[in-house]
Amino acid sequence: MNNYFNNKFPNNPISGNFAPNYGAPPFPNTGNMPPYPSNNMPPYPANDSFAPNPIGFTGLNDNYPGQMAPYPSQYPQQFASNAPSYNSSFNINDGFPIAPPNPSNYSQPPFNNQPDYSRPNYPNVPPPPVYESPNVQAPFHGSPNSNQYYPSSQSGSNLYPNLAQNNPQQTFYNQPAAFANPTLRPFQPFNPAYDAEQLYKAMKGFGTDEAKLIDILCKRTFDQRNEISQVFKTSYGKDLVKNIESETSGNFRQVLVALLQRPMVVEAVHLRESVAGIGTDEYALIDVVCTKTNAEMKELRQTYLHFYRRNLEDDVKDDVSGYFKRFLVSLINAHRSDAPADYQKAVAQAKELYNAGEKRMGTNEMVFNRIISAESHAHLRLVFEEYQKLTGHSIEQAIRSEMSTSVQRAFLTAIQFIKKPAVYYAQRLHESMQGLGTKDKLLIRMVVLRSEIDMMDIKQEFQRMYRKSLESYIKSDCSGDYKRALLCLVGDPNWK
Repeated sequence: MNNYFNNKFPNNPISGNFAPNYGAPPFPNTGNMPPYPSNNMPPYPANDSFAPNPIGFTGLNDNYPGQMAPYPSQYPQQFASNAPSYNSSFNINDGFPIAPPNPSNYSQPPFNNQPDYSRPNYPNVPPPPVYESPNVQAPFHGSPNSNQYYPSSQSGSNLYPNLAQNNPQQTFYNQPAAFANPTLRPFQPFNPAYDAEQLYKAMKGFGTDEAKLIDILCKRTFDQRNEISQVFKTSYGKDLVKNIESETSGNFRQVLVALLQRPMVVEAVHLRESVAGIGTDEYALIDVVCTKTNAEMKELRQTYLHFYRRNLEDDVKDDVSGYFKRFLVSLINAHRSDAPADYQKAVAQAKELYNAGEKRMGTNEMVFNRIISAESHAHLRLVFEEYQKLTGHSIEQAIRSEMSTSVQRAFLTAIQFIKKPAVYYAQRLHESMQGLGTKDKLLIRMVVLRSEIDMMDIKQEFQRMYRKSLESYIKSDCSGDYKRALLCLVGDPNWK
C-alpha cells in the first residue's frame, strides 16, 4: 500500500514522502471541509452546491477547475464488513486520495444471474471487470438428438469428424458438403470397468447374452469401445475381440468385430479382400478409394502397409487397368488441392470439361481425371454448378453418356460424394439390400463406419429417395441378432 501511495500520491503525508506539487492546482474550498468522521469514511464538501444525493452530485462550484466523479452516499450493505479504511491522520488540505488504499478488499462481483450491486466509483480508477456466467453446454445423455449438428471436414467424409465450428461468413461453395449428424454418440455416464464386467458376464459359462453385447458395444463410440477393450484385457486377461469371435458367429460376429476395429482397419481389410485372389471387387475398391480426403488416404495407405506389408498403389495397379487405373492411382496419391472455390477458374474448367466430352466425338478422359482428382471439393462443387448452367444438365448425366463400366462408376462415385455424401451412401445401402439376397459385407461396412458420422442424414435421404425407412429394409432383409445389432446402430429405439 505504501508503494501505491508513493507512486500515485507524492504530496500525500501518509505516504511519508513530501514531494513538491509540481504546479498542480490545489483543490478548492478545502478549508471549509469538515474533518474525517470517526468511522473513517471520506467526508463530503460542506458547500451546499456539493451536497450529495442518492445518485451523485447535484452540480459543480464555479471556481472548481475540473470535474470530479461523485462519491457514494454510503457503501453497499453487502460490503459493509469489507469497506476500505482510511488513515485519518493525513492533512486534509492536500486533497482527497484518488483511489482506495486496497481495492482488492472487495469481494468478487456476482454473476449476471445474481442480484446486482453498486460499487463505489472513484475518480481515475477503471471500472471493475465484468464476470460473465460461463456458457457451458450440458453433456449428452441418452439417445442421440437428431436436431443437433456437428460440423465435419470439408468433404464430410472424415472418419474422425472435425468438430471445429463452421465459419458463417464462408461462401456456399466453401462450406462443407455435409454436417456430421450421427446416430451413435458418446454414451454418458460412461464407465469402462462396469461395461467390461457386463461383457465378461455375458460371455461367461454356458451360452451368451447377445442382447447385452448389443446394448453395450452398439451404443458406445469407437473411442469408448477401445477403452472397454483395454480394461477387459487388463481385468480378465483375455482379448475381447477373440473372446467375441469364440462366442458368436455369422454376420453378427462380423458386426461386433468391425465395431472393435479402427475404421481405417475395417476399410484396409475390405481393400485387401477386393484385390486379393482371382478377380477384383471393383465396387468395394471404388467405395473406399473414391471417398477419401488427402489425410484419410494417407492414413489408409499406412494402415494397409502396416497390416499386409504391401503397397496399396502397387496392388491396385496389378488388378485394374486403363483410365480406371489412372483415376484410382491419382486419388491414392492424395495430392488434392485444398484451395477455396475460384469462380473464374470454375467457369473455365466447366467449359474445358464440356469440350473434352459432350462437344466432341469421343471423350478425353484425362481432362476429367486431371480436374476431378486434383481440385478441392469446395471448388469442384462450383465447377459442377457452372457445368449445369452451361449445358442445362448435370455433370453426372454427361459422365453416363460419355463413359462406361468401372471408369464411369468411379467418376460418378467421386462426383456424388463431393456433392452430397448422404445421398451416395443412401444409394449404396439400398443396393446392398435390393433384389435377391443381401450384400452383407457392404451393409456392415456402411452401417458401422457411418453410424458415427452422418447416419441421421443418410436415413433422411433414404426415406426421401425410396419412400421407405432404412429400418424397414433392414428388418425385411436381415434376421436375428444380426438384425438387432444393425437396428441399434442406425438409431432404432425398438431394436430389441
